[in-house]
Amino acid sequence: VNGPGQAAMDLLAPGYMPFAQKSLLDAGFLLSPKVKNNGRIFRSIISQSNLKLDKFPLVKNQIIYPFGSSSLSARVITRIKNKLGFVYNDPTRNIMLDLLKEYVFELINSREIKNFAIYDLNKIANIVTGYYSKNKSFAYELDWFLTFELWRQSLKN
Repeated sequence: VNGPGQAAMDLLAPGYMPFAQKSLLDAGFLLSPKVKNNGRIFRSIISQSNLKLDKFPLVKNQIIYPFGSSSLSARVITRIKNKLGFVYNDPTRNIMLDLLKEYVFELINSREIKNFAIYDLNKIANIVTGYYSKNKSFAYELDWFLTFELWRQSLKN
């Protein structure tokens, strides 16, 4: 989130950083760049924890790679997996949108949507019909539209 966007979000829901005590920040600034470079400090903290967090894989750009990977090997692994199509896709969004099918069609045919001047009704209809005709590439746009519309409706309440 950029600066103005973060400021707007802070007005709606203030964010708290419970672990950002002054002493912790000062200690972080005193660390050498070598220790902070490429996430070395985080790897060190995780590998020394009693939670065995190092047993869980890491994810970057929706591609899973082993915890102990160096920056170079992680980059190589993620590029190879990306080329081979081994990208993690969380099905939660599609499951939710599939369950909301009836509601979505009622919503886009409602007076509130049709009378809202800034909506491009053709584009919204294309997104909805595209997604529900099994073109899952519209999932992000449909999710965004629903999120915006629910937020817009909440402003009236």
